[in-house]
Amino acid sequence: ATSGIFLGPFAPHLVTQREKRRNNGRSVYLCKATLHNDCVVPYNPYLFAKFNCHINVEICSSIKAVKYLYKYIYKGHDRVLFQVVSQETNVSVDEISQFQSARWVSPPESAWHFFGFLLNDISPSVVALHLHLPNLQSLLNRDGPTYLYSKFPKHHVWNYGYLPWEPRHLCLSVGRILCTNPAEGERYYLRLVLLHVRGPTSFNALKTVDGAYGLLEGDNAIEEFLQEGSTFQMPYALRRLFVTLLVHYEVGNPRFLLEKFSTQLSEDFQCTYGSNEKLVHYKMITSISQSIESVGKQQADFDLPLVSYEDI
Repeated sequence: ATSGIFLGPFAPHLVTQREKRRNNGRSVYLCKATLHNDCVVPYNPYLFAKFNCHINVEICSSIKAVKYLYKYIYKGHDRVLFQVVSQETNVSVDEISQFQSARWVSPPESAWHFFGFLLNDISPSVVALHLHLPNLQSLLNRDGPTYLYSKFPKHHVWNYGYLPWEPRHLCLSVGRILCTNPAEGERYYLRLVLLHVRGPTSFNALKTVDGAYGLLEGDNAIEEFLQEGSTFQMPYALRRLFVTLLVHYEVGNPRFLLEKFSTQLSEDFQCTYGSNEKLVHYKMITSISQSIESVGKQQADFDLPLVSYEDI
């Protein structure tokens, strides 16, 4: 069984992003509560018997599941807090100086490292494509095939021993341009141009075009940036990103963007306060307002809704 915030609604059929959960009328009285089929979390009988413990199993029906999984992978090593305690009774103890935080290595993990077993693997391989401003690049590519910068590793491979780039014949690889922050200025706009311009041969070629690209018209670029950020940023970081865009970018309709991405911007508050939509909205606006004030601005400088605790 599970707590109330993880209850799953009844569903007679298996549909997209929702597993089948029939209302069969059966119930059980446990721990002074009546539990129904909607109180059962997804589980795998084989894993349950194999490891003799509960392992939460969810259907990977959206990018949210992958985003949540990667949060655990990249949060860092297991850590343990400890302190050095003196056995002498008359010695003054400085708890601050004796406090230590260190990495915890469990016996199974140490054995895994000791035998040199594989720690991770990825398929297809991902090539990180760096962004270089003029005269700061570490390599120069004079050939200009009609590929987008992010699609280049799919068709060519970097050969460290011979030619720099040569046509790819085996395996599959994908390219990902490193993420940038709007506060970085030219580097951010360079990434924006490289996402749309095919086969540039130089920095001058990027700036040579018959007419304007129109990439900054309206809030399309900001909307795409927030959409990309929402796939891997946690809610607090996404709210900070939203504030950065407001401060360093001329956003035409901040209120529209706030409403469109309100679900992603308030995921942490939704988990804490559940179905209280007014309280979730209040917490989200308050957090954004505090971030705006931290950079010397005021919420009144932007077209954002004003809320108060009395409105809840």
